[in-house]
Amino acid sequence: MDRLRAMRMAGGAQLTAFVSEILAQEHDPDVTMAALAALPKPPPREVAGALRTAWEWFAANGKRRDPGGFVRTGILQALAPIAT
Repeated sequence: MDRLRAMRMAGGAQLTAFVSEILAQEHDPDVTMAALAALPKPPPREVAGALRTAWEWFAANGKRRDPGGFVRTGILQALAPIAT
C-alpha cells in the first residue's frame, strides 16, 4: 500500500503500470479498491485489460470473493469511460 501511495504521487506511466499489475494479480478486495482509487479519472486505456481480468476473477465466484459487489462495481465504473 505504501508503494501504491508513492506511485500515486508520481503519477503517469509508472502509476498506470503498477496499478495494471495490481489489478491483474492481486485478489484482495481492499488492495484492489485502493488501486482503483489511485487511477486518474478517466483512467488510461492501458489499464482496460487489467480491469477486465480483475472483474472476471471477482465475478467467477462473486458470492465468496466480492459478497457485496462493491469491488466489481468499482471495476465497472473505472472501465466504463474507456470501454469501446
